Amino acid sequence: MHRRTPPGAMRPLDFSIVFFAGFMGALLMAGLRPIAAQQPADAKNAQADNADEKPEIKARLKRMRERAAGIKLWVQAGDERKRLDAKQEPLFRLVDHTRDYPDGTLWAWPEKGRPAALVTLSVMSSLQPPRWLYEFASLSESEVGADFGPDFAKWSALVPGWEPHAFRDAPAPGDSDAARLRQMRELARRFKAVEFLPTHSELRLLPQPVLRYADPGAGQLDGAVFLFCLGTNPEIILTIEAKQEADKPAVWQYAFARNSIAGMRVTLDGAEVWARPLVEFSAARANGPYTIATQPATPGELQDIAGNDAK
Repeated sequence: MHRRTPPGAMRPLDFSIVFFAGFMGALLMAGLRPIAAQQPADAKNAQADNADEKPEIKARLKRMRERAAGIKLWVQAGDERKRLDAKQEPLFRLVDHTRDYPDGTLWAWPEKGRPAALVTLSVMSSLQPPRWLYEFASLSESEVGADFGPDFAKWSALVPGWEPHAFRDAPAPGDSDAARLRQMRELARRFKAVEFLPTHSELRLLPQPVLRYADPGAGQLDGAVFLFCLGTNPEIILTIEAKQEADKPAVWQYAFARNSIAGMRVTLDGAEVWARPLVEFSAARANGPYTIATQPATPGELQDIAGNDAK
């Protein structure tokens, strides 16, 4: 696995907020694989262009790259908005046939170390013509937002998405990359997560982080992004980070971000440490740290999806 990638009001134009939550995906049946199942997704080409993938799967990835490249994401830096560029390849590839999502990807916008935001971009085949589903999750300590889609709809998170908490009974961060990765994986396994929509579903922690990062100048000695999934659909984002302040020993901290409208609950060593209710319409506004929206596919953009559904 590659070590890290350092350096480190919605407009209503054909734009609708919709609500969904995940049930079990059928990834292997679709010919896809989770990019991060055994290695982080900044591995070469994120495994997305393997020769054994079907042509239509490669074609959809190309469309998703184009959509991701069209997201103009920014973070507030003082009195200015600083434009950020997405990683060139997705962190993760997903599928969820129970919600009629035949394909999807997770993207990151790094700001040196920790990403400012993650965006899940999925295909919705249940609607004709098919539509794109966007889910935005802020990991920023500052205001972050984006213009996206052909009509440049807007997201602007006025509330910081980064809300860290210190670990209790955690070892001091190790002296090497390998030691710290081992520690982060061990710390991640201490969490258990469930969601409610409305029934109870246990979420699965992917064994490897989808992203590793560092920005020592910002006090980020080391960090990793983990996913809690229902099937292969990311529902909760877990970030574990070694915080290093001047003249102080480094300490481990963690933070969560919603990536679904479902009600959520996370425990650490059996005690609840984070919970979020089911998102109502007013709570999914475009000025929150999480929002979800759809936009129509352009003519011919998802022709293989429309064709398959029509058969």
